[in-house]
Amino acid sequence: MKYISLQNHISPIMMSFRSLHLFLLFAAIGLQLSAQSGINKLSEAIGDKDIPQYSSKQDSLSQQIKNYEALLKDLESNSTGSETVAPILSKLGQMYMNTQDYPKAIEKYVQSLMTKSKGKITNADLGWHLIEIGNSLYRIKDYAAAVYPYSMAVQTFSKASGAEGAEGLITAKNNIGLCKLSLGKPAEALTVFSENLEMSEKLGESQRIYVSRIYVSMCHAELKNFEKGIDILTDPEMTIMVDSLDPLNLFRLQQLALIYSKSNQDKNAIAIFKRICAMPVNENLADYIIDAHLSLSVYYFNHNDVDQALSHGMSAEKTLASFFNRSDQMRADKNMYLIYKKKGNYREALKYFESYVANQEIENSLEVERYITEYNKNAERIANGIEIDRIEAQKNQAEAEKRNQRNLSYFMIIITTLLLIMLFTGNGFEPRVQLLEEYVSEMKLPNKIISIAIMLQYFIFFFYFFIPVEYGLHIVQQSFLDKILPGFIAFVVLSLVVFVFYYVQAKRSSENKYYRSYIILFAASYLSALVAEFLHFYFTKESISLNFSLSLSLITLAAFVVPLYLILLLVERLFVKKFETLSASLTQDISQIKQSITPTEETITVSSEKTSGKIVFNINDLVAIEAQGNYCMFYINKKQVVTRKLLHTTMKALETQLSDYPQIIRCHKSFLINIHQIVRVSGNSRGYVLHFSGDIEPIPVSRGYQKDVMGIVRHFREEIS
Repeated sequence: MKYISLQNHISPIMMSFRSLHLFLLFAAIGLQLSAQSGINKLSEAIGDKDIPQYSSKQDSLSQQIKNYEALLKDLESNSTGSETVAPILSKLGQMYMNTQDYPKAIEKYVQSLMTKSKGKITNADLGWHLIEIGNSLYRIKDYAAAVYPYSMAVQTFSKASGAEGAEGLITAKNNIGLCKLSLGKPAEALTVFSENLEMSEKLGESQRIYVSRIYVSMCHAELKNFEKGIDILTDPEMTIMVDSLDPLNLFRLQQLALIYSKSNQDKNAIAIFKRICAMPVNENLADYIIDAHLSLSVYYFNHNDVDQALSHGMSAEKTLASFFNRSDQMRADKNMYLIYKKKGNYREALKYFESYVANQEIENSLEVERYITEYNKNAERIANGIEIDRIEAQKNQAEAEKRNQRNLSYFMIIITTLLLIMLFTGNGFEPRVQLLEEYVSEMKLPNKIISIAIMLQYFIFFFYFFIPVEYGLHIVQQSFLDKILPGFIAFVVLSLVVFVFYYVQAKRSSENKYYRSYIILFAASYLSALVAEFLHFYFTKESISLNFSLSLSLITLAAFVVPLYLILLLVERLFVKKFETLSASLTQDISQIKQSITPTEETITVSSEKTSGKIVFNINDLVAIEAQGNYCMFYINKKQVVTRKLLHTTMKALETQLSDYPQIIRCHKSFLINIHQIVRVSGNSRGYVLHFSGDIEPIPVSRGYQKDVMGIVRHFREEIS
């Protein structure tokens, strides 16, 4: 069946009137009416009559929400009574509604309702309140938003027992299906309605079964499965489930006629509409009968049967006189205007056109008022929505920065700890500590006092400039003395720990000193200072968060690591200076020995322990012997030509064979050297290195043999002095 377009039949004389009023009509087409009716009913159920009005300031609502959320948190933490918490929840619901954040608004209203009733409200009652909210959103055609409260109602009714729970569950699901159908998703709607039909059949509720079958047929019609939809509605079982004058029966017939019309079965559609028209008119059936008369009138008008079109049109007008509906009246006036215009009766046509225009003006006036009100609200909501989004974005950014700070703190603490472990477990740690002790013991008292004062200033300024996260605003409001107190605490704790440590060390003999105990000193100093700082901030700050704790731990660790590395640089410099001095002294001693002592020209034979191999050389020509696994490499310099000879023997055996020659000494676990062949000695923080003539690589003096080498060289020098 086809519908008639008013535009094609309006006389040119009336076009100016039509343009004016249709402009108002189109201006109101996109209106979104407020969902406040359902919320107001829920508010009445809660008992909160004093719902705050929306503020016109752009940033006031977002601030109000933040304030009320903070207030609610405080009240809940203090276990405040429901008579105080419930109104706050209700106010928050209203504020979220003003920002069109329907899920949060609904959540707050539900919490308010549950709080007000002290848990006595049944799940069924709560479910019906949620359905009413969904209905409010459905009426303003916000179908996507309406699905949320309907879905909450489904969850609530699922917890309810008995017939009321089942009835509410079916109603909520049917409403979800209608939303899906209105959103152009008939396949999804069909799934929902089919589940409801199955549930209704299990419960044996005939009316629910009847309605669910009609909804299923509507879905099939939208999916172009017209025959399936017709089969469902013409099933003999459907015709006996309800009385013929029941509104549900007329609803079934109306949908059946529409499916016939969509599938181009006009004859069947006309028969169904005539059947509806023949029904006795009453308040429950009037809308269906008016719709049927108007549908028939349009059909006959399009098929040039003006008399039949007029007859059904007049019947619709007659029924409307008793059961007025503005939208149906406008539809009827439009239809009658076209009919009389086609008959040439312009007087009657003008009468119906004026009636149409009058009703349109009333409708437009109401719509425009609602439009202006809603427009202003939406403008404010959008502005506040932007403000809330900005605040939310800032909050998310702050949270992300906190996470990054926390992860960075973890990383820095781990890396610093690993570096300290490498430092404390290195081979050169003990001699460096020993050298540092010697350096400190040789310092004069004024220098020690100056060093302590510098250390105190360092800690005060370090903790003054490096502030733990989440404490910046608080510390700005403190006095200068309060700001320098953390640094002073760290210095005092360090001083006490160092004093106790050296008190214990002083009781040990030099042979029993364990220089690795300095690791314990560092750990004890750091942990003691950290505990002291935590206690200080605990009593001056309201709460200690994880980010704050990590930040304070990292700052305290850095405060101790920085002077540690400065001390290490000092020790490194002392080492370099010491080895440079000793190297120069050794080089001078060896030069004196070589000038004063004439080496003996004695030929010796060194035999292998396990083979028949042997090496014969002049003891004065031997430069060095190097261990290479089960063999030893002999470096022999004869007439400035270095030769290398390999022998199957061990360093231990060679030490025994060469024990009669004091100039042959052990300087490393892998080397024996002839001190008469040393050209010079060099040194750095890693130790001494011996240099020889020819193409022999420098040979290191390991830490275990340094004293022996120095002792032998000095013994030779003393003998020639």
